[in-house]
Amino acid sequence: MISVFLVLMLVATSAWADVYPAATAGYVRDTFAGHLCGLFNTVPDATAVNMEYLLSVVDMCNSGLDAFGNLISITSYGTSPYATKHMANTQAVTWAMNMVYDSLYSVVLLLDPNWAGFWTFDGQEFLPDGIYFAPGFGLARSSLWMDQNGGDVTVEVRFALLDSTSVFSYGLSPDARCNFNVHINDYARVDENTVARVIETGMAGQHLLFKYSPDTQSHTITTVYSGDGRDHQLFFDGEELSPDMTIWDDDLFLDDNWAPGMPVCNAFGLGNFAMGCDLNDPNTRCDSRVMIYSVRFYSINLEPPAICNNAWADYLRFGGAKPRCSPIGI
Repeated sequence: MISVFLVLMLVATSAWADVYPAATAGYVRDTFAGHLCGLFNTVPDATAVNMEYLLSVVDMCNSGLDAFGNLISITSYGTSPYATKHMANTQAVTWAMNMVYDSLYSVVLLLDPNWAGFWTFDGQEFLPDGIYFAPGFGLARSSLWMDQNGGDVTVEVRFALLDSTSVFSYGLSPDARCNFNVHINDYARVDENTVARVIETGMAGQHLLFKYSPDTQSHTITTVYSGDGRDHQLFFDGEELSPDMTIWDDDLFLDDNWAPGMPVCNAFGLGNFAMGCDLNDPNTRCDSRVMIYSVRFYSINLEPPAICNNAWADYLRFGGAKPRCSPIGI
């Protein structure tokens, strides 16, 4: 994360300032309007702005309402050491746009280093950049019940497996008959010739999966489900995956047993969002080292452009794997 901000600072303060014009309050307002973030300037449009102003704007845009209608903000760039009095240029504004998350107004559940409300934990450790799941950890659960019978669901998780044998799972609990769950790097479900796979399972064993060569970088995985449970999509680092797709030098593919529109279940029921390892299940491995940087649970079907932009926001905020898609509208 530090290196990303250093790049941003260099963009704003180095010789690049001779190439890119200074950013003004009006330019920032008009540019951020592309992310549906409405700003009201208290200074004239022609006023040059500094990095403190620009990064504070990002925090304002990264605000939404939680399940109880309370205003929440998931970033604090405006109070970071990088929020300096140095003047910002138009390239710095472009970088800042990539730090804005899409559709936060529809977030139902949020977890990241700055926000842990509505969650209960079982021994997880809070670090400055995320929540660390040590060997022997149990489940982290939302104290809110997720009732998604009436609408679509999008789940975005930024995670990092800290060694090649780590396993991580998340999903809705306890309604296992009719819900979704994602298993990351689950060796128990693959053949001996496969390095690792991310597997998503549903009712009656229908599933989609892809081969994933684990590393210690953070990645964003996004799953989208229709309200009736009959359609779902999978995105990895902002790129949508489809059956028979081979990318990343054959390191990633989807199983032939899944196709868009294949039913997961009739409808999502009521449950808690849970992630981690069930210590009471003798078939699970709880000796993993995992870092969770962010969880966002939406009550809408996020479109691919928003998913791509969110992957970029995760990358610029937490570092890790660079998204495989191009940011749109920026």
